[in-house]
Order: sequence, then C-alpha cells, then structure tokens
Amino acid sequence: CRKPSPGLIFRARDDFNISLAQSYMVGDSTVDTDTAKNAGCIPVFISKDKADCMNFDSLRDFSEYLLKTTADK
Repeated sequence: CRKPSPGLIFRARDDFNISLAQSYMVGDSTVDTDTAKNAGCIPVFISKDKADCMNFDSLRDFSEYLLKTTADK
C-alpha cells in the first residue's frame, strides 16, 4: 500500500464510496502525482510546472481554484 501503489486510495474508495475520477490528489512530489494517476485521480502538483498535472504554486492557490470552479455547482 505504499505510494505509488494506489492500495490505500482504493480502500478509501471502497469504504467511503468515493468517485476517484472526480477526486483530486494533491502532492508535492512525483511519487504523489504517480499515485494519483495509478488510482485514476486528478493529480495536482504543488510546486513548479509539471506538464501532465494541474499546477499551483501553493495549496491556497489550489483551494481558491476549487472554490471558484465548484461555486456554480
């Protein structure tokens, strides 16, 4: 169950009925983003640009993005 294996994420999915395709996994390392991809989550990279992830300079920036994009739903 250690990253980048998605075992613990799959356990949470099963225990809490989580849609992984609609879930974000926020991390600051490539191991975190690899884990998100392996689980079928949306990878968010808190740091400098990473081409295959959503990129934010801080967790606050990502939080503000989520608030803006989900306010209409």
